[in-house]
Amino acid sequence: MKVAAIELSAGGVAELALRLHRAGHIALSWYVGRAVDHVRDELDLHKRDYRDIVAVIDPASPELMRLREALEQEVLAEEEARTAPLGRRSGRGGADL
Repeated sequence: MKVAAIELSAGGVAELALRLHRAGHIALSWYVGRAVDHVRDELDLHKRDYRDIVAVIDPASPELMRLREALEQEVLAEEEARTAPLGRRSGRGGADL
């Protein structure tokens, strides 16, 4: 099953659901677990869930670490885009704002 463009086994996705549940992310764990139950080919995640998923994955699971690394890159890119200065903008007549 593809999760955030990373191929994971059904067991890996089930492990992720269990880790999310144990961490108190009940709704997200239910959503991830249903993907396993319904034998879906792909699991769509919302970017707002990436941080929660990254937080529950530890290095003990090599399969899930691939997912963690991919999601961490997305989280970091989003943070950089959000905190980057807007830069200089020109108004009418070429005056800098």
